[in-house]
This record gives sequence, structure tokens and C-alpha cells, in this order.
Amino acid sequence: MVKQNISKKIARLHAAYAEIASLGPFMRGSVVRLGPRKTAMLSLNKNGKTKLVYLGESRIEQARQYSENYKHLLDLSEEITLLLMDLIKASVPHEIIWPPTRATQNPVTHHPKTRL
Repeated sequence: MVKQNISKKIARLHAAYAEIASLGPFMRGSVVRLGPRKTAMLSLNKNGKTKLVYLGESRIEQARQYSENYKHLLDLSEEITLLLMDLIKASVPHEIIWPPTRATQNPVTHHPKTRL
């Protein structure tokens, strides 16, 4: 029998994974304005080098949304990590944690015989 507190953590874990699946496009980076004309750019620091992509006014909101989705993904990842740490600490077997019940399972992305 799984304790109620453990059951709640497992339910939240499955909900967080479902939230990630429905998050939509995400990307790391920030919308910045550079130069005397305050040109909108997407900025990303990768391997110590800054990469810039011109956005123009028409793509600013799209880039901001993708960046916000990435921040939300990071928050969910942290929450999942803490939940899994608690479940491991409580010695909850993997079979109880995963796979999710059919009610929370997405048949398109999870099939027992499919390797992901």
C-alpha cells in the first residue's frame, strides 16, 4: 500500500510530465535590443560565445514566448527532480512511480514496446 503523501507526489510528478508535453516550443535565449536603433535580437551565449539572431518587430513575441516556455521547463525540471529525490529517499519502487496510469498516459508518446 502506497502512503497518501507518496501518492500525491507521484500524481504531481505525472502532472508535471504532462505539463512538459503540452508546453509547446521552447528555446534558451533572451530578447534584447541593441544599438542606437534598439534593434530586436535574440541573444544566446553558447560555449562562451554570444550568438545573435535578428528578430525584427514581427517575431519578438514569438521569441519571448519560446524563451518563457524554456524558463517554465526549467522550473518543472527542478520540481520533478525534487519529487523524484523524495520518492527515492522513501524507497518507492520504480514500478510504482512509472509508467503513469492509463488515465495520465499519453498513448502517442508512450508505448511499452516502443523505445524512446
